[in-house]
Amino acid sequence: MPSASANQTLRRNGTVWLPNSVLQNDGTNVTVTGQLKITGGSPAAGKILTSDASGLASWSQPATATAFAASKIDADIAIPSANAWSKINFGSVQYNSGNAYSGTNSEFTAPVSGLYHFDVKLKFAAYSGTATNFVISLYYRSVANPTGFGYYVQEIIPSSTKPFSGTMSTNFSLNAGDIIDVRVLQIGGTTSVMGINGSGMWTQFSGYRVN
Repeated sequence: MPSASANQTLRRNGTVWLPNSVLQNDGTNVTVTGQLKITGGSPAAGKILTSDASGLASWSQPATATAFAASKIDADIAIPSANAWSKINFGSVQYNSGNAYSGTNSEFTAPVSGLYHFDVKLKFAAYSGTATNFVISLYYRSVANPTGFGYYVQEIIPSSTKPFSGTMSTNFSLNAGDIIDVRVLQIGGTTSVMGINGSGMWTQFSGYRVN
């Protein structure tokens, strides 16, 4: 192989070195004239080339617009006073940019690592003449923690037994593959999250990727 020197051409046709090259070393940088092809690092159509902290390059899926909104339009769901989380169904999907939300499972799965914003609005009715405290939660699960836990919780103290609303709005830093859904825990009495018969589009779950 020829010794390195400024402006040396570095192209080889498999047998000999050629004088007119598309790959040139100017003594400091290597310049490529034409299209560069990198076959390592799991390439695929639409991927972008990124690197880790040590400079190791790999191909990854680009971040796309991620936003969804869904509503509960099925029947009321009774929340028992058993201090256990009850998952809420948001089966009517208004929009789902990036397809990160599953209306079947009522779950959002982070497509890429980043900061995400979520909004929840639930309409409740307390029965049997008892209005007791309850907790709404953005429930978090991951590959490392498939059981999950209440990642962000908010206690609501109703003032009467009439229908009332509980809301939540917050940001989360999620890793790719992390799952978020909405759950309710009833501290005492019997409270129902109202469905289409009592609330129409009042019970909603929405979110989007911030960056």
